[in-house]
Amino acid sequence: MIYLVELYNVLTVVTYGSMKMATKVSVKILSERRSDVKIMVEMLNITLNGARKTEIVYKANLNFRQVQKYLDFLIGKGLMELNVSRGKKKSYRTTEKGKAFIKRYRETVELIL
Repeated sequence: MIYLVELYNVLTVVTYGSMKMATKVSVKILSERRSDVKIMVEMLNITLNGARKTEIVYKANLNFRQVQKYLDFLIGKGLMELNVSRGKKKSYRTTEKGKAFIKRYRETVELIL
């Protein structure tokens, strides 16, 4: 049995002796892992209006260690900024460069889907 996967469509080619049968079935893959880029885009969307780390953790479905790794990267690239208020409360906000990145990501996804 040979499986050729194209997005969410699965084309199955089955060979029985000299006879070949092909069926095409629509399948939604639920256990698909998110890429680093997709996670970062989600985080940028979450922080468009500002968000604290706990909110990012819950909305992005990540743990604190994972979120910190992505925050460090996004801040380092200028896609997100850290704001500290008087009460030492930290919040994160997507920068204009981050908003441009989200827009380009969406355009790219639209091209390939």
